[in-house]
Amino acid sequence: MSIIESNKQQTNNSQRNAYQLTINNPLEYGFDHLTIKKTLVENFTTLRYFCMADEIGKEGTPHTHLYVYFNSRVRFSTVKKNFPSAHIEPAHGNIESNISYVKKNGKWAGTDKAETRVDGTYEEWGTVPVQKGTRADMEELYELIKAGYSNA
Repeated sequence: MSIIESNKQQTNNSQRNAYQLTINNPLEYGFDHLTIKKTLVENFTTLRYFCMADEIGKEGTPHTHLYVYFNSRVRFSTVKKNFPSAHIEPAHGNIESNISYVKKNGKWAGTDKAETRVDGTYEEWGTVPVQKGTRADMEELYELIKAGYSNA
């Protein structure tokens, strides 16, 4: 078995809680937003959250970006089986940065990449998970302090 075949097999068997997907020419493959939502909700029992938005690339290629998060790890091969035409990668960074990438806001705002966004196509489903290693109460307290609600 070659190194490339070994890496491909390892990728197909890897398991992650979150993935980024890009579906180029989604309508050609029957993937409008409704079909994408239905595929995710009906075929992934541990689905917790997803967001998606459409873009038109610099070369004019329509595509849909998705960020999906599961309560438990899901095999790459399972995601690929349900979205065979998609480019799929394990999600890197934190949850907020992945959502920002799909929305094209935050560090993406004002960039060439943000100009590819198709306004009005952003959708999300489920509850945004709290990032591991953070506490929601401390996060809220930090936001209040930043907003000036402190006598310190």
